[in-house]
Amino acid sequence: MKNGEHQLRIESEAGACRHINIHYLSHVKDWEPFAQHAVNYCTGKKPISIKSWWSRLNSVLRPTITDSEMKAFPKKADDWSTLIKNLYLTTLITPEIKSSITTRVAIWNKNLLPFLVYLQDRDQIPISVLIPAMKQVNQVQKESSFNVSIIGEKAAYKVNNKDQIDKLICPVSLSRTDSEYLDELYYDLERKRNRLHQALTDYWKTLKAFFEDGQKLINEIDLASLERRVKAKDFYDIYPREKGTPPIRRHFSSGHNRKSFAAYLLLSKKYKGFIKLSSKIEDCGLASRTVMWENKSLWMSHTPPSHIEKDKIGYTGKLNWMLGILGNMDVSFIVALLMMENPKFTFLSLLNCKVEDKHGKSRLEIGETSISFMIEKSRAKAFKKEGLSDLSLEIISTLLEMRTANLANLPTNLSKYLFVILAMNSKDKDFTCAQGSRVTAYLTGRTEGSLFIGSLFPSLADAGISRNQITHSKLRASEGVLEYFRTGSIRAVSRKLGNGTRVALEHYLPKPLIAAYNTRQVRRFQNLMLVSACANEDYLLDAVDFSNLNELHSFILEMLALDSKGNNPLISYLKDKIDETRERHQGDLIANISERSLSLLYAYKLIAENNNIGASTLAQKDSKTGLAPISFITLAKHLNTTLSQHNESSVRETNFSAKNKALLMAEKLEWDQLIMRRANIS
Repeated sequence: MKNGEHQLRIESEAGACRHINIHYLSHVKDWEPFAQHAVNYCTGKKPISIKSWWSRLNSVLRPTITDSEMKAFPKKADDWSTLIKNLYLTTLITPEIKSSITTRVAIWNKNLLPFLVYLQDRDQIPISVLIPAMKQVNQVQKESSFNVSIIGEKAAYKVNNKDQIDKLICPVSLSRTDSEYLDELYYDLERKRNRLHQALTDYWKTLKAFFEDGQKLINEIDLASLERRVKAKDFYDIYPREKGTPPIRRHFSSGHNRKSFAAYLLLSKKYKGFIKLSSKIEDCGLASRTVMWENKSLWMSHTPPSHIEKDKIGYTGKLNWMLGILGNMDVSFIVALLMMENPKFTFLSLLNCKVEDKHGKSRLEIGETSISFMIEKSRAKAFKKEGLSDLSLEIISTLLEMRTANLANLPTNLSKYLFVILAMNSKDKDFTCAQGSRVTAYLTGRTEGSLFIGSLFPSLADAGISRNQITHSKLRASEGVLEYFRTGSIRAVSRKLGNGTRVALEHYLPKPLIAAYNTRQVRRFQNLMLVSACANEDYLLDAVDFSNLNELHSFILEMLALDSKGNNPLISYLKDKIDETRERHQGDLIANISERSLSLLYAYKLIAENNNIGASTLAQKDSKTGLAPISFITLAKHLNTTLSQHNESSVRETNFSAKNKALLMAEKLEWDQLIMRRANIS
């Protein structure tokens, strides 16, 4: 019983408790045996699965009991048949389930039906009672007239009123199938991803800087001397002043200087394990909230600068950072950043990640050539090992340092987890595991006016990232689509995400996107074949589907850049026809390009991204040349991909140097400064 109502208590592996209200069952006679069977049915399931199953059961059983005014659970076969019919109907029509008809069918077949069969196997439901499975949407029976088709008849198609797919951080339009849209989508998706990645990185840099400075302060002071003062109730320091002026008395942990601030941090860690300002001077020697606020400007001068654009983090939160104590918002942003760096890691696998396996071996493995981290993907029932980037290694190493620094204060059942947060609103515990729903809210901004990533980084709105637009799952799916744009390979996407090709196709790559990409590939092959066959003919432009020579010339240059290694026989044939006298070596590029030209091209792309120029603006073509700015950006991406993987180290070094110079140029220039004016020319 809780608050006078019957509730089911579910305890997670980390010790966090959740309650599910089942008080409605108590109004029905003989409800206890039914509830006990439901509890037994969930034996062996994970806590999160138990919670989900009970939620689905309640969403159907509660309205069924209410609408039918059921007084007792049935005993006879006819009564059970009536109840099952009502449950079947309620599953399809109840407003308590906010799901499509397909999901409602799945709820019956995968949740309610197996439980009813379970009851029947234990003689709770008579064997004569029929428990029907629910047919899938569009399912037809054998020998049905729906299977009959007429020769020449067009296949039926599903009508979808939505004009876009929202599985990515950038919506995919279903109304555009032209090949130019792929370049626009690629640019917008990468631009938003990079801007969000930068914001999350800046947040992490701020958090890490506070933790490092806090540890330095703590290491500067002797704990034993502080404990002696606390034991002796010697809480004040006396500071003499000029003759005739009384001395100043200051609390020794009030933060009025560096040593005093360090004392406050160390005493909080020793006696509490976290920072929580009190309204009065505490017995453990901690100054009151009033005194700390009075000295706020003094102790804040010993904290590092913030990289957050609009810093709305509370002072208590920042003080806890200095001890290595995190909150739900911190976990939300750190998990998002780790998922972008390592898309094999899913949201739940990171949230519930443990730092050691069952044998006590660390899951952070340092090899001769790489450093990897292993996590458990419970849904896939597998472990995934991922090589870590420099940023990922920095994050996980720092999280492990935070864990070590606070290990003495953590409960035993929580000490094995990577993410342990401060239990802000709990009276019976100080620490808990991060709560999934609260963690996601800080990235998504689910409630209007609530704090989320866009509140801390308003510039994200200029990049087109707003409230209720991004989720952790969308970040991972976006990384997969970006890999598809870079490689054109579904296998590369499955390797990137750590899933099979079937899962990558079904859940992460939008079908309209693949169709548009395949259409462009077919058109490219057709045009390339025609260009190769008619290379030196006068009617070349008429043979292909380009409107002018500039478009044709851009197409040829793009094809040559994509095949720098000379693997495509059609492109090799085209090279021979264009320049039969030139001696060709495998691996040669068709044109020379200087480091300065590369720098300018890369800077052009960076400036467009930094100024949040939308793809629709960049796709506008010049009336005279027929070229659009996005063509140069696409070329920059192709060149970077090709040159960064070139066989010759000198080419790779030149490309690396060009990108560094481009970064410097992009910091000094704005988009409108790239527009050529007569005054600039003369």
